[in-house]
Amino acid sequence: MRYDIHFFSGTGNTERAVRRMAEKLTASGHEASVSRIVDGKKPEVVPGTTLVIAFPVYSWTVPALVRRFIRMLPQGKGSPAVLFCTFGGNPLQAPAYLSRMMRRRGYGVTATGGARYPDNWTEMLPPMAGEEAEKALSAGDAATEAFAEALARGESPRFRDAGGNGFWSWLVGELFVLVGRRVLGKLFAADSSCNGCSLCARSCPAGAIRMRGGQRKRPTWNFSCENCCRCINICPRRSIQTSLTKITALGIVAVVVVIFTVSGFLLFGKAVPAGYFPLSVVLAVILAHAVVFAVQYLAVEPALFALQEGEKHRKILDWTFTRDFPRYVAPGWKVSEDE
Repeated sequence: MRYDIHFFSGTGNTERAVRRMAEKLTASGHEASVSRIVDGKKPEVVPGTTLVIAFPVYSWTVPALVRRFIRMLPQGKGSPAVLFCTFGGNPLQAPAYLSRMMRRRGYGVTATGGARYPDNWTEMLPPMAGEEAEKALSAGDAATEAFAEALARGESPRFRDAGGNGFWSWLVGELFVLVGRRVLGKLFAADSSCNGCSLCARSCPAGAIRMRGGQRKRPTWNFSCENCCRCINICPRRSIQTSLTKITALGIVAVVVVIFTVSGFLLFGKAVPAGYFPLSVVLAVILAHAVVFAVQYLAVEPALFALQEGEKHRKILDWTFTRDFPRYVAPGWKVSEDE
């Protein structure tokens, strides 16, 4: 049997897993090809093969980039598909979510699996390092190889169901894809040690990073960020940080907007016609969020970036809690700049 494995990997865990999966399948007499999921590139599906989709779980769901890839797949007409995920905590509803997407595209999902590898959410938490990371890698490799061996034997392994956690993890995942990943991407910043090498921009799988500035170009993040944390983990000078300056500015803007919103209700609440008060509350909350994002990302963030150009204010985005965090990429993994 031939397996065509398509994968997305932020910092190498998923790529490490699919390479091992392909080796096991090949050693068992099957054919296996491995190719990266490239955003915007139409997938090639060979008739008569088993399609394998492998992805990292972000916030208990399937990355937006992988979702777009699935939507571009040709109609499966009952063709077999295998799904595999890597995760740092618990995938919860992510495998089931992708199973539903694949079935809607006409594919018959014959097996689902996953493996736990070291977490890489360096934006907010220090990743595993040293012996702890080595143990997690060994456990992830073992789970991956066991899954591949089951496929090679013709079995149809199934990943555990999310159970009672399905609905809330689905809701959190959808909010992450819609809003969370975009906001989190905007919290990245390059500190004063950045030399403008542009590796982060060239290798970003979502094309979310642009180099801007005068004589000293620095990266900026747009709203297409996947929050894969590749940039913060691969920077050769460890210059990319989570900016407490940006977080503080966002908090101040949010507090000011909330104060004005609440004040508006207190002053003008009586003018709202009877029966329309709940709707007015919803609309006001939506408007308040829109104002926060507009002020923060159209005015405050550009102002902070511009201040870095001057010698006196070059360190304005150096306030961070991530500088001493270890960085993580899967051992032996090299970043690809052709995505």
